Amino acid sequence: MFHPAYLKFVADRFRAWPEDPARTFTHAVLGLRTEWDEFLNADSPENEKEEVGDFLFYCAALYPLAEITHEWEPTSSEMEQADIHDFHRNLEALTDMAKKWLAYSKQPTPLEIRNHLIPVMTHIAWMEDLRLPSTIEANRAKLARRYPNGFSTQAAIARADKEPGQ
Repeated sequence: MFHPAYLKFVADRFRAWPEDPARTFTHAVLGLRTEWDEFLNADSPENEKEEVGDFLFYCAALYPLAEITHEWEPTSSEMEQADIHDFHRNLEALTDMAKKWLAYSKQPTPLEIRNHLIPVMTHIAWMEDLRLPSTIEANRAKLARRYPNGFSTQAAIARADKEPGQ
């Protein structure tokens, strides 16, 4: 799904807390949740594409913790079985893992993360179908402009494309 160059691009921008994988995981999972909500409330096809791109960014940010080391593509069988209820169940499971890791120090295994991340990504791939490469490229270009030196808390707060206090 993600070309190795895009995964490196994401890793370069998502290195805010290398010493705290629980915080990194929680940031990515909460990113999935909020981007999905923003997608559901999008007011145009362009806005939908932007939110899906942001969602995919957070999926890619989870690759190292899920130990996905290759260019994964959903199979045609997985695409045929993509189901919104399965998507929500797996997104909820990732959220629960984030809570337990952050609050109780119960770190999920890479396999546990992968077993819930893959169905989430499969649903997005099914939903986006042929637009996926252009969605990923549009997101890469936006984030390269927004965070040319990589993500940091300060850069996120000081984003020029947001009104103060947003």
